[in-house]
Amino acid sequence: EPYDWDPVTGLSRRFVTGQPGGMHTLTGLAHDKNSRVAYDPEINGVVFSLHQFEEELKKQGVEIYVFATQNQPGYRDQSPRVVRFRSIPSFLYPGIRLALPNVPRLIRRLPGYHLDLIHSHTPVLGPLAEFASGRLGLPHIHTYHTMIDEYAGIFVPGVKKWNKKIAARITKTFLNRCDYVVAPSQKIEKSLIKLGVITPIEIIPTGVRLEEFTDVRSGDFRRAHHLSTTDPLILYVGRISEEKNLTQLLRAFPLILNTHPSARLILGGKAPEPEYLTHLRQLATKFKVADRTLFTGYLGRAEVASLMRDSTVFVFPSLTDTQGLVVLEACASSLPIVACEADISEAIRPGRNALIARNQPRDLARCVLEILSDPALLTRMGRASRILARDFTASAQARQMLELYRKVTDQA
Repeated sequence: EPYDWDPVTGLSRRFVTGQPGGMHTLTGLAHDKNSRVAYDPEINGVVFSLHQFEEELKKQGVEIYVFATQNQPGYRDQSPRVVRFRSIPSFLYPGIRLALPNVPRLIRRLPGYHLDLIHSHTPVLGPLAEFASGRLGLPHIHTYHTMIDEYAGIFVPGVKKWNKKIAARITKTFLNRCDYVVAPSQKIEKSLIKLGVITPIEIIPTGVRLEEFTDVRSGDFRRAHHLSTTDPLILYVGRISEEKNLTQLLRAFPLILNTHPSARLILGGKAPEPEYLTHLRQLATKFKVADRTLFTGYLGRAEVASLMRDSTVFVFPSLTDTQGLVVLEACASSLPIVACEADISEAIRPGRNALIARNQPRDLARCVLEILSDPALLTRMGRASRILARDFTASAQARQMLELYRKVTDQA
């Protein structure tokens, strides 16, 4: 079998014991909004966040062991500290895979890791993390990446109203059994408090590696796509999906062109739902802006940095995101921000580096035009974005996470 499974424990035989000294963390993995397993080989914001914290914490002396469900036959992890559980598809939703660990055997093996704490990232493996925490007497931290109750009301088959209520109750009960909850944004913190979570909550957003976005040559993206050096580029980067509210942005674009006819709208990112991409293209044709709109498709990290370097304003109309990682990257690229929610990112400061629009095409257009029509405002907001990004570097956020680890282990 791809992972050389131990038939007794249900674990990969590539099982590494921890070394004494330093801090050791057991990390369970999250799922993305479509409930796919959010770890390699998946590519999404949660995987990016996990990898970045993993890499930065290792630099600060933390040893991390990752436990995740098997999600792609034949895939081999590069790190021996990644342990996979056998899994089966869920009958509730085809994207979810249910882990099948041999719990008693697993608990007997865990002491060999010399763990200091357990940090889970998904309610799916959360109960297993909670059980291991109780048996080993270890603190349990949980990062709440996604508002599960909201998505249960949208994506899980059944009665939406009851799905949401049941998911909310389960979430509240689970989180109130943890020692600490990490929220990546104020939006998540507010939603958890409203849900009735009384466990202490720490806001620790994913950071940005400034060097990836500051040491970038200008003009490369424009030259590659034959764009004028003077055309204002209105940029969105992220998944091209319905929940990102891109229809509103596309409806706002003709209003922007009325004042700035040379502007271009750039929609950068992969479209996992081809029918939605087709819908957006049809809207662009209907509104007669197809020749001014560019869908880039999937972009690598360097391509995103190059695109941001050449853009003028970053627009993020999403109402469902829990932390706008790409917003922080736009800030590092010295871009002013237009968003429909201020609390999705700690780097959004209304009036300083961002304007907050109502969820209406006309108001989105108004905010973009206010920035494009005032060069001094554009420069001032871009400079403020860059300064704010310095407060949220990847290393700084990892230090904040490490401080939380030390706090909970001292209290244990």
